[in-house]
Amino acid sequence: MNKIIKLRTLYKLGVLNILRVVVYRLSLKLKFSSIRKIKAEYRDGAFFYGSTRDDSLANLSAFDGWNRQRTYYSFHKIDDDSMPEWHRHPFTNILATNYQIPWWQIPDFDPEVGDIKSIWESSRFDWVLGFVQHGVSSPKDIDYLNQWLADWCNHNQPYLGFNWKCGQEASIRLIHLAIAASILKQEDNPKPALVRLIEVHLTRIEPTISYAIAQNNNHGTSEAAALYIGGSWLTRLGISSGQKYQQLGGKWLEDRADQLILEDGTFSQYSINYHRLMLDTYSVVEIWRSKNQLPQFSDTLYKKLSLATDWLFQFTNKKNGHVPLLGSNDGARLLPLGNSGYSDFRPSVQLACALFFGRLAYSSGGGVDDYLDWLEVAKPYSDMENPVSKSLAFGGYELLRQKDCLVVFNIPKFKFRPCQSDLLHVDFWYKDRNILRDGGTYSYNCDEETQSYFSGVRSHNSIQFDHRDQMPKLSRFLFGDWPEASELEPLKVTSNNISSAAAYKDYLGAYHHRSVALGRGVLTVIDTIDGFKSSAILRWRLQPGSWSIDIKKHCLISNEFTVQIECSSQIERFELVSGEESHFYQHKTELPVLEIEVKSSCTMISKLEFMP
Repeated sequence: MNKIIKLRTLYKLGVLNILRVVVYRLSLKLKFSSIRKIKAEYRDGAFFYGSTRDDSLANLSAFDGWNRQRTYYSFHKIDDDSMPEWHRHPFTNILATNYQIPWWQIPDFDPEVGDIKSIWESSRFDWVLGFVQHGVSSPKDIDYLNQWLADWCNHNQPYLGFNWKCGQEASIRLIHLAIAASILKQEDNPKPALVRLIEVHLTRIEPTISYAIAQNNNHGTSEAAALYIGGSWLTRLGISSGQKYQQLGGKWLEDRADQLILEDGTFSQYSINYHRLMLDTYSVVEIWRSKNQLPQFSDTLYKKLSLATDWLFQFTNKKNGHVPLLGSNDGARLLPLGNSGYSDFRPSVQLACALFFGRLAYSSGGGVDDYLDWLEVAKPYSDMENPVSKSLAFGGYELLRQKDCLVVFNIPKFKFRPCQSDLLHVDFWYKDRNILRDGGTYSYNCDEETQSYFSGVRSHNSIQFDHRDQMPKLSRFLFGDWPEASELEPLKVTSNNISSAAAYKDYLGAYHHRSVALGRGVLTVIDTIDGFKSSAILRWRLQPGSWSIDIKKHCLISNEFTVQIECSSQIERFELVSGEESHFYQHKTELPVLEIEVKSSCTMISKLEFMP
């Protein structure tokens, strides 16, 4: 049975993508592979000129990042401004010893090292932007930047060690270097050492672009962007190799936008943070294209990017920039410019709206214009219309809005692989606060129990059947037997009520139908379940706070909310337990979770009441 599930899932991933992965892995094993043969050397000398700009940028709020204190995943701060040890794990203090062997000989998951992302983090070059922002008015910070870059090159010889293992990591470095040169107005006459560093990165990225494309995720968009930006930069400097990189990057930028952004703007990863990463990447590409007077992309690309922009705009809270913790999240943030904070998505939305709609999403203030200002994008004069209830049917999201409330209803519609077991999950926001919430991600490489918890149904507001996930886990990043929603009831909006409904049947025959209705002062969720063997558990993951439980009345109360549960069969357990959530990668906290367990088929009605 498991083999059949795997075959069905592989077919859904796409035959061409599977072939790309197979060819890639074979090429690493074959001695004549071009991937194994690439070589390069750095060039001595400083990377950036010490001169600074004397204009309005000197008055902007700078990213208080790596040149003041080290920050990992935009949260974990180490009060130390010394140069990092590029191969030391910041949390375990383990020093990776494989940094002098070719990157393709290093295993994907080394148990001695732990989460390789924690080693990669300091080599994403976020600190380059921090130094440059301060360096606009302080030549000393440019000196520090040159010293750090020289030390990184000294300890990361071309294509040796962990920091060359991932093409996307190399791409993010290149993009940050290009942004830095643009801010300092040094892209037209860059230092020879910087030009060589760009060439070294392009040489690494280009041979494995096919593998990146096969992932159908942000690897392809990031690496295409790096090839396009780096290639066009070399071309502008009269270096002949740049043209092939630029053409290859442009080709895949077009293809990825067309293939991975659905007709409602949903990105292939079903992840709100990876959606931001993708959109920021395309925003940087468009700014680079415009500043360098390169030809425009196709109408199809701009249409898809406008859809993707509106998608993120719909999910982003206007007052604080916070978003639901939908999908996987590894702490990625391409544009750490200004001090708006990792959890504030408004600067990204503001930038994309300006570029792809010619409108502003938000009024100025609170850092929402940080990206526009630092990247010198003109501010439009017109505004986006306020978000309303909306069906994002291609991606499987229903957004129900009424006054100060937002309900996000996840419906299983999978053109691409799902990253979390969050079928029929419900998020509820009230007055800019996330009351019923998703669990986040925490880590991609931790103990199996923790990883399964955060990616699984236990970390979502849905129903778990027979103590298992809604889909079988085939590997670390792959669920199998993706169900297809049935009994769909499209978003219905009346003057007093907004509603939607859907159902699915899982791979073992368990059935779940959920209807969601948002009225004035009440959220009503009706769950009908059948087909399970021993038990079903309904979970409501709650905003941390003071909640009291009345077991006899099946009621949960806080100073603002009342949650009342009704059930057509006997409730075996009605309990408030402790759960976990992760707002930042490698960081987790506790939260209260209401669990309602039943042993037989039934209909459960959950009513959350509040002051309208």
